[in-house]
Amino acid sequence: MDPEGQNEVQGKQKIRIVVRQFLATLGVMPGIVTGIRCSLIFICILVTLASVFGLSVASIVIGVTHLEKDNCPSEENMAIILITTGVLGIVATLASGCRHMAPSDGDKAFLAVISGSLYLVKFCLFIYLCVMVFTLRPHVKYTPYRPDLNMPNYYCHPTLFQFTFVIIIIKFVVFGCLFLCCLCASCAE
Repeated sequence: MDPEGQNEVQGKQKIRIVVRQFLATLGVMPGIVTGIRCSLIFICILVTLASVFGLSVASIVIGVTHLEKDNCPSEENMAIILITTGVLGIVATLASGCRHMAPSDGDKAFLAVISGSLYLVKFCLFIYLCVMVFTLRPHVKYTPYRPDLNMPNYYCHPTLFQFTFVIIIIKFVVFGCLFLCCLCASCAE
């Protein structure tokens, strides 16, 4: 082997050693594939928790600030659904987390049923919110309603409607990313 090729091999070996040492400091060893899979799962869990709590708190805040019926007369329930899904998201996530720390199997089963039920209700409200927003989206007006124009009232406060629309899109993206993370983690085995 020529000296240039030998230097290239030694350089690659040094890079592998540095990467292994770095992964070892993160607690990723003993297996690189197992470690990368565990790290990927850990990152997915952190992103999920941050997005669930962040989106839930933001939904509650926006819903409470736009609770008056004049903010979206075409869909009066939009603010209430935002508040409800925000509270359900926080409570269901906490119930799921507590389930893993429950002392007995009975408590774990009870918390599993509670969190599963809350997630089911939240999912149903999410579907209802999707139908509501995507039905209203082509008609929504951001200028206040004037009864003298003799037109249907499609006014919705811009912050309330656009936040709800963006939340729905973010949730679709997060669900897609979680699906891909789970798919990649299962393929890495």
